[in-house]
This record gives sequence, structure tokens and C-alpha cells, in this order.
Amino acid sequence: MHQSGYANRWREYRRSTWAASLWLVLGFPLVVGVAVLFKIVLGEAAWVGLLVLVVVWAAAWAWLCVRVTRFRCPRCSGLYFAHTELYFGAGRQCANCGLALYSTGAKQ
Repeated sequence: MHQSGYANRWREYRRSTWAASLWLVLGFPLVVGVAVLFKIVLGEAAWVGLLVLVVVWAAAWAWLCVRVTRFRCPRCSGLYFAHTELYFGAGRQCANCGLALYSTGAKQ
């Protein structure tokens, strides 16, 4: 793959990672704020709206996380995070071909 193709794929990965992170960090307080408004406006009937809101938020976050974990390697097109342990900092290189995270693919 051409080096600009690598850059495009890494940009896509960064966008997916940022989207999942922001949805968690900003989405959860938003859900709490809307839940408080539901409680004020709807009273005891707020639990139904809150349940729907939480399920939608969690499903959207799960989908965003799956997009990150199913990222395809720019070099080999295999799953970049396949067979890696789940811990902070995992996946600094492709599990299949060893391409380093954010690498341009140039020989070093």
C-alpha cells in the first residue's frame, strides 16, 4: 500500500478511537443530565425513558468500540488487534504482520 494509504487508514483509526473515547467521556454525563431532566419533568414515569436512553447510549458506545477493535491493518488487512491481551497499551503492533502503530510502512 502506498504511504498516503497508510496515513489515511491511521487517520481513520484515530477518528474511531476519538469517537469511542468522547462518547464514553461526554456521553455518560449527558445521559445523567437528561436523566435528571426526565425525573423533573416526568416524575415517577422517568424510569422508562431513562432505560431507553441508557440502552441507546450503551449500544452506540459498544458499536464505536467494536469499530476500534475490528480495525484492519493497513499492510496485511488482517485484524490489527487480533490475539492481543486486553490491557492499556495493548496492540502497539499488528498481531499478524508486526506493523507498528501509526507506521508509514517504510523500511527502517
